Amino acid sequence: MSNQQLKNRVFEDMLYFAAEHMANELASELPIDSEVEHPHIFSGSFESKMRKIIAKQKRAENRNKSNMVGF
Repeated sequence: MSNQQLKNRVFEDMLYFAAEHMANELASELPIDSEVEHPHIFSGSFESKMRKIIAKQKRAENRNKSNMVGF
């Protein structure tokens, strides 16, 4: 391993450690579910629209997979 590769590896490891530490810090500041006074509830129409969008996306993915089978 060259000197530059070693420096890059150490930098990546330090960056990963810092990001992991920050993620843990931020997560510890979030309230637990029982502490949330007014949790957001999505409307029925929104939920319906989301189900339709998800179903449409799944159909498109399945269509693409079936088209790739011939290759």
